[in-house]
This record gives sequence, structure tokens and C-alpha cells, in this order.
Amino acid sequence: MPDVLQLKELDKQLFKYYFSQVKHDLLHNKIPHLEYSDHTQKIMGLVLTDMYLEMVQDKVTPQDLIGRYKRYVPKVILKGHPKFFIRRAIKRELDAIEKLDHDPFYIIQSYISEMSNIAPEYLTEEYSANSPYLERDQAGKTGWCPVTMEINPYHSEKPGLRVHYSYKKAWHNITIENMSGIEILGEEVKIITQNERDKFVLKFKDRESLESFVSCLSGYYRLMVKWSINLCGNLPSPSLGRLEYMRCHGPIGKEYAYKKIQVNSNESGSFLARVCEECYDVYYIDIAFRKDDFRTFKVTFKQDKFYLQNPSGTETAFDNLLEAAKSISVPSGKHIRLTQSEYDKASKLLLCRCAEEKPHLTLVSEVAEMRQGKPLLIDAQRELQLDESSERNRDVLSVMNGYLIVNEKSKVKVTLKILRQEETEKNLQAFMHLAHKWSRLNSPDLMRMYGFTLFHPIAMVMESSGLGPLDEYLRRISLSMSSLMNIVFSLLKAIVYLQDHSIVHNRIRCSTLFVVSDHDGDVYVRLGDPGFATELTRNE
Repeated sequence: MPDVLQLKELDKQLFKYYFSQVKHDLLHNKIPHLEYSDHTQKIMGLVLTDMYLEMVQDKVTPQDLIGRYKRYVPKVILKGHPKFFIRRAIKRELDAIEKLDHDPFYIIQSYISEMSNIAPEYLTEEYSANSPYLERDQAGKTGWCPVTMEINPYHSEKPGLRVHYSYKKAWHNITIENMSGIEILGEEVKIITQNERDKFVLKFKDRESLESFVSCLSGYYRLMVKWSINLCGNLPSPSLGRLEYMRCHGPIGKEYAYKKIQVNSNESGSFLARVCEECYDVYYIDIAFRKDDFRTFKVTFKQDKFYLQNPSGTETAFDNLLEAAKSISVPSGKHIRLTQSEYDKASKLLLCRCAEEKPHLTLVSEVAEMRQGKPLLIDAQRELQLDESSERNRDVLSVMNGYLIVNEKSKVKVTLKILRQEETEKNLQAFMHLAHKWSRLNSPDLMRMYGFTLFHPIAMVMESSGLGPLDEYLRRISLSMSSLMNIVFSLLKAIVYLQDHSIVHNRIRCSTLFVVSDHDGDVYVRLGDPGFATELTRNE
């Protein structure tokens, strides 16, 4: 979790268990990167905090604690200091704090907080493997090199997965949010990211380390990004597979369940099933009795049956959750099931997600700074040079090539998507909606929108379509398997990006994929905007 102290509010028993784990690791010198000699005084403070907790919880006297003080002091410190001085210092401090009266959880919280200060890398997971040399070094080096991996989504400088190349003394960083998949082939692991065309490859020495590494990343991904997605199909979560089979939500909580029904349907009979947040084999069915009138029914799984608890207190057995839900009488007489979605953002699912920080806004003094990276309102008469001979009509829109004048000395190739004049009255609103939607997107796998014009013509000014649509390109040139895989990978990332922004393209085909480069036999494409919905011809 971003702040481990939040465990106290989430689950007090888990909070106490975590405290016991931290205390055990401190006593037995199992905390990585912690130099005991550099923090002797603070560690002794933790020792006294532990003793004070026992005084408060178990009513133990200072004399009893002093008699067994060796149980609380790490062996590393006992070996490095005279026992007489340690015992005397503990007695002096215990006598001073004996009359204090603090809540046990406050004491535990203070202990964990101080441990986080002296050992910020405590929760970092470390692994060793081999990886190909960095691409820029492969001209002089071939084969594999040893690397060290560290997983810490909350690292102050490089959150997520950090990979250290010892030969280069360099770090490679991949955030958890930027991962889109993991493949396992034998002892090799390939990490696929959203904005890199090449897969990041690791080779492990044993299967146990490999599965531990992949499971750690997959767990963080589910608790930070998408709870219902297995990042690695080779190591799926059994519990998630069971929920998918049952078409049941995770532990999203009643409040989120009611909100989801309200937003997605809010009709009588709309319902969803979810797992209890606290108990195994306990489920809940949340159902809309009428609009904005929601009710919850408890279901317990036992003896291979689902037992629905009736309002009268009796139980009725069913073979599955769907039958149990359909047995609930609603005024509409029909039942509409809402299934789990990868876009469910319930706080009780994404327990490890970092809170989104509002960006710090800097006052700019130059118009150029203000316009950088944003779609522009372009003056067609002054800032565009159009090649009218290149115009091609496509239903509602026509397409034309041209140049966008950047300044007195430079211009850039562009492609215009022009709303045809005879279509203005009928389709202007739909065109503006399309332009607005595409202007908010920024992905290397989507055709970029530079801006738009509002008068003679009304158009979206897009980056140049380069070598043209993929379907026309394929009629001229045969592609290698490597290039075809690059195309599929780019398309996959574009679709994932659109999904993450709640956009359905609806017109994915070779004619809406544009070849932007084909250097050295490698072909790369970007997905264009969907345009307007049209009827398909037999050829299409």
C-alpha cells in the first residue's frame, strides 16, 4: 500500500500481523539494506517501543521486561555493545515511560512509522536473472548479462520494476501501470509494455524464482491498475478464474455496487453478485427493486450449494448465483445481470493504487509555451498550404494532404479530414464531437491531431498519413513476419489505450491503419480516427 499505516483502518488484525513480521525481521537481521551500526539509537528506540507495548497490553512490569531484555534486542547490537550498558539504558528508559498511557495501536503505528524511516526499502522484493545486453551496446556485446531486479511501486525516484545492469552500472525502469502483459516461455519471462515496441526479456535460473517474480508483478498490477486482469496468462489467479466462471464481482463493497447498478442500468431487476470483503464462501446479490431502490441479499456457499438468505430468516439452496438472483421477486418481473469489468475502480479492489496528485501549474509568459502539445485552433487561410489535387471524398468527410506552417522558416506535412460543405448542416455536431474526442488522446500508436479549423474548411488537421493506409501498402509490398508482428503489437497497444479512455473505435481495419515508417524492413503503423459510421459494402 502507498502508506502501510492505512492497514490499521482496513484490517486491525492484519496491521498487528504486519507489526509482528517487521519486529521478527528486525530481531533476526532480515531487513535488506539496513546498517544496524548506523541506526543503533533508533533501533534501541524500537526495542523500547516493543517493550512498552507489552507493558500496556499485558500489564507486564518493567522488572519482568528487564529480566528478559535479550528477547527484544537484535543480536547484532547485543554482540557489539557491553550487555551491562544495554541493560542499564533499558532500565532507565522503562522507568521513565512506565507512567505513560497510550493506545496499543498508537504504539504499533509509531513503531512501524519509525521503521519506514530507517528502512524505506523494507518492502522491496529483490530477484536475480540474466537479460540481453542493452540495445545500444549490442554491437560490441552479444548474449546475456547478469541483472538484479527490484520491485517497489512506491520508490521515490523509480517506482515499479527496476533492473540494474552491473556491466553498465545503469538502471532500467518500468512502472506497474505501463505493463500490459507478461509471457513465460520456459525459463524466460517477457514483459510487454504499453509504449515500447520491444519486449523486455529476462532469463531465470530456476522456476521458483521465476514464478515468484511474475506473481509479485501480477499481484501489484491487480491491486493498482486492473483487479480483474491476469497480467500473465501462464500464471492465472485461481480465485479470479473462479469468479469469472461464476460471473461474480470481487469484494467491491455495497456502496460501489449500488453506484454501478445506478450508473449502468438502474432498472427494476438489474443486479450484480459480489464477494464478501471479510468472509470466505460468502456472497451478496445487490438488486434494484425499483429505480434508485436497491436491496442486498446474503448468499452462503456450503455443501456445494448456494444458500440464499430470505427476509424471513430461512435459507433456500440453489446450484448457482444466477438461479439465486432470479428467485428474488421484483416488480418488473425480469432480471438484468451486470458482470465484472476490468474498468471497475472500487477502492476496496485497488488497495495499492497511489492517490492521484493534482499537477502543479506554472504560470507561463509565452504563448508558445501555452500552445505546446495542445491541439491548435488553426487559421486555414494563413497557416495551411493545401494540395487540392490530393483531395479524396469519403462519404461525410473528404481527405486532403497539405502543410501546416509552423513559423517563417518551417512547415510540417499534414493530412486534413474535411467536413464536406453539403454535410455541414446535418453532421456538424457529430464532427465536432469526433474532433473533441480525438484531441484528448495522446498515444504513439494513434494518429496525432495537431488541431482543427472552423472556417473554409471545417477540418481536423492530423499528422501526415505517411506512406498511406495499410491496405494500399500491402497491395504494393509483401511484409515479413517481424513486420506483421510489429503491426499487430501497435494495434493492440492502441486498442488498450482507447479502452483505458472509455473509447470504442468501431472501425478497425487495414484502411484505418496508416504506415508511418518502414526503415530497414521494419514497418510501423498508427491507428487513425474512426470517422463517421457508414454502411458496409460487399467488398468491405
